[in-house]
Amino acid sequence: MGLLKDFTNATLFHMDCSFFTSVRFTRLSLESARFYFPAAINGGLPAQFFMMPDDKQYDFRAFIYTPQGEPQPCTEDSSWWQVDGITNDIPELQSNFRVYVSFRTSIWLDKESRERTLTIKDIGTGGFLFVSKTEFTPGDTLSALLPDARDPVFVKARIQKRRPVRREGLFGYGCQFLNLTAKAEGKIRKFVYQTEVLQAKIKEQKNS
Repeated sequence: MGLLKDFTNATLFHMDCSFFTSVRFTRLSLESARFYFPAAINGGLPAQFFMMPDDKQYDFRAFIYTPQGEPQPCTEDSSWWQVDGITNDIPELQSNFRVYVSFRTSIWLDKESRERTLTIKDIGTGGFLFVSKTEFTPGDTLSALLPDARDPVFVKARIQKRRPVRREGLFGYGCQFLNLTAKAEGKIRKFVYQTEVLQAKIKEQKNS
């Protein structure tokens, strides 16, 4: 396997969120990564794809990459093929940082009155990612209840894009907050900050 044994496994998805292939990758910079394929890709690469790292099974985030050409024989191991990709779809390049979470909440689509429940998997000051067994329509707007021990927050959001998930029977969607009040934005910022600090402490304890 040569140097490839130290690289990270990932799953690639087409832009319609269907499975494409499994790869290994290494980050070259914040904006770029190198992908390694175990065989030549019949029919060539898509113009863009979602990449979901496999190192954090609880993390449902996937990032959009644009390949720079077609895979070529790998310089480190000639049995593999490699291609570089670029992205502007990673947290370090976004102004709104997000944190991993997993909690059930209620939402109401503006086009209907019934309550639905879903699971939010990450959240930031700009929006959130949720997963559900039900398909939704990008572009739809909704109201969501973000739980708080003392004062739950109701927010408006728009479903922006379907996102891939690892589990069969689940659908993932990214949402953007709409017209946040100063109070709601402040509470979300506080929640994100506190969660980020807690996760950093847990990671530090595990590594010590």
